Parts: sequence; structure tokens; C-alpha cells
Amino acid sequence: MFKLSKMADYSIVLLSRMSKAEDLLSTSELAEETQLSEATVAKIMRLLVKAEIVSSIRGAQGGYRLAVLPENLSAGDIITAIDGPKALTACTDDGAGECILIKNSAMAMRLQKINGAVKNALHNISLKDLYV
Repeated sequence: MFKLSKMADYSIVLLSRMSKAEDLLSTSELAEETQLSEATVAKIMRLLVKAEIVSSIRGAQGGYRLAVLPENLSAGDIITAIDGPKALTACTDDGAGECILIKNSAMAMRLQKINGAVKNALHNISLKDLYV
């Protein structure tokens, strides 16, 4: 079964909350509002800042805000920022070293087609679609 990590799930919850905010949100505010630990929120925010999905402002009045409009941020972008590139099967370009079927190019092409369809689906769902 294709399953997102808890951290990817949590990041969607955090980004949904952030998309409704007009002001900067601190780690502690996000933790309190989402019932996640501050350590978890901080870890996710570091990954989202690195991926340039969220921007951070340091200092006493600092916090986080979305760096991308919700309608321009896809579920695929969020998942990749947290979990890295996802492949549905081992027989894809990303996981070709793990697949004995890769020598059968017809089968490998079919499996890559499945993987591509899932990736496209994730990239066609925006953050805005997830919180409306």
C-alpha cells in the first residue's frame, strides 16, 4: 500500500493552518493549534524552509509564513519536501537498481506508467484543494 509518512501528514496539517494565517506563526503557536509537539513542528519547519515552501523570520517577533501561494503548492511538492521523491514501485527510474524486472523493458515501462500517474495526481492537488 502507498502510504505517506506521519511527517508528511503533519506537514499538510501545518501548511493548511498556515495558509489561513495573516501573520507570522511561531513554532509554539503552530504546535498548540495542531496538537503536535514543538519538536515535531520545528523539524517539519526546517524541512519546509529548506524546500522554500515556508519562509522564516528570526527574532522575538519572528515566525513562519508560507512562501508559496496555496494554489501553487501541490501535495506532491509537500510530500517530496518531507519524505523525498516517492516511487510507488521499485521498478521505476528512481528504484531501478532494486528491480529484477527492469531488464524486461516492456514491464518496466508499464510500472513507470503507474508511478507517473500517481505522481501526476499528487502534483495536481494543491494545498488550497486540501483545506477548502
